[in-house]
Amino acid sequence: MRTLATAEMMYYAEYDCYAEGDALFEYLGREYYCPACNYLYLVEANLDHYRIRCPMPTHPTHGSIVDGIISWQ
Repeated sequence: MRTLATAEMMYYAEYDCYAEGDALFEYLGREYYCPACNYLYLVEANLDHYRIRCPMPTHPTHGSIVDGIISWQ
């Protein structure tokens, strides 16, 4: 997840916007999966904000990063 957040910063520096979903995976050359549940990470973005999260459908989820802020301690 941190790798994806770093990639968002690099993408933003290059394109002046954040990458959403498949665009970020294409930029990195591969997909990234949550190591705890093996679900593909969800990447949601617009021009000014991004969110990367584990799509685990039940509680507890495996965290998220929103605009560089992690959800875990």
